[in-house]
Amino acid sequence: MKLLLESHIPRAVARELSRRCPNLVVVHFRDWTQGRFLHVLDEDLLGEAANDDLTLATYDLKTIPPLLRRLAEEGRHHTGVVLIDDATVASSKVGGLVAALAALWRAHGTENWTDRCLFLRRRRGGN
Repeated sequence: MKLLLESHIPRAVARELSRRCPNLVVVHFRDWTQGRFLHVLDEDLLGEAANDDLTLATYDLKTIPPLLRRLAEEGRHHTGVVLIDDATVASSKVGGLVAALAALWRAHGTENWTDRCLFLRRRRGGN
């Protein structure tokens, strides 16, 4: 697993996650491809992320899940999505996000993420 953190996730999460998990490739959306994909359709974003073998971590619970259903119905693939609910880990909680994403990577980072989607869980003791 290599993570692409969407723009609603603070850049500090990418920095701290890279420090805490040095073998994890983590890229913040604003730094990826020099920001070329900041204002593109989600479908194009997932396609380009797949080209780079990146699993998207996103708070977008409105448009991403329906897109994933449509892609599955059409037999199209992606390289994984981690959905994050603000009620589970608020985007402002850098430490909580780092802890939860690090735990996810340690538990599932070596698995195949093709067409996989899951909700991020709060790590016990994470803020």
